[in-house]
Amino acid sequence: MGDYPFAWTRCMSRGHLSHSAPGHEAKTCRDPPHLQMIDGAIGWAAGTPRDTCE
Repeated sequence: MGDYPFAWTRCMSRGHLSHSAPGHEAKTCRDPPHLQMIDGAIGWAAGTPRDTCE
């Protein structure tokens, strides 16, 4: 099918957009590195002061 990004982020105007595609197995979503990435994405999307979109 080709190479596709596992996760990406984008600023849209002043908003934040984040996407991840861990696969189809539930255990992948419970993987500690994946959970850490999701936690960071939530913080970024919530607009922590050091990660703003302009």
